[in-house]
Amino acid sequence: MDIANTKARRWPFLDNWATRQLSFALEAAIVVFFFVKLDKLTYAGLLKLDLIAPITRGTSPTTGMIALITSVSLLFVAGTLWLSQTLRTAKFVDYGLQWPVPFRRFLIGTLLGGIVLQLFIGQALMPVLEHFFQSKALAPAVPDLFSLLVAFALSFIAGGLREELFFRGYLISRIRNAFGPRSWATPAAAGIQICLFGYLHSYQGPVGIIATGASAVAFTAVFLVTGNLWVSIMLHGFYDAAGFVLLYLGFK
Repeated sequence: MDIANTKARRWPFLDNWATRQLSFALEAAIVVFFFVKLDKLTYAGLLKLDLIAPITRGTSPTTGMIALITSVSLLFVAGTLWLSQTLRTAKFVDYGLQWPVPFRRFLIGTLLGGIVLQLFIGQALMPVLEHFFQSKALAPAVPDLFSLLVAFALSFIAGGLREELFFRGYLISRIRNAFGPRSWATPAAAGIQICLFGYLHSYQGPVGIIATGASAVAFTAVFLVTGNLWVSIMLHGFYDAAGFVLLYLGFK
């Protein structure tokens, strides 16, 4: 996962250690800037143009919003990873994208982990936060089976794949490389991307920010312990999917 020592194929000046660290920091800052702008502009634009409801046949505005954001933002994240690893002669395995073995244990473990995490955050932590802040967290409507199926797809594409690729796979690696070989580099990188993850969910209010931040702590810990991004991707996907199932069944 640490690609700080790789040399750039097309940029010889990055062979200098200090210059390479600066390039990691600048790259991460630029990518984060455009990622945040993309999310915010897409959200505001869809609301203004009233293009949300038709996407999901008039069911859930929030689901429709995420669907469009995902289609553009996932391409942005994938393009960023491809360009970065191409210029620096890194490999996707450096981001933790090696297939987990054994597969059955991996699948059952992430399924059970996602359910347990959702029950803890959604049914235990969030009611406490809502009482403390005297506000409700924003939750999408899941009124029918079609909405649930759409939500399932978005759980693994928008939540699992897109967000884990960007936050745990890309950002932790880049920020850690920017700090260099220091003992605090990984904890600092993990903390920064967790805070950013919570900030990008600020539209959900203070309850949503803290709840998503708590989930990011879990996803980050799993990724750092296992070193495998597919584990956090599937854990995140099952976590979101379990939440949509609870909403569909009438739970808060």
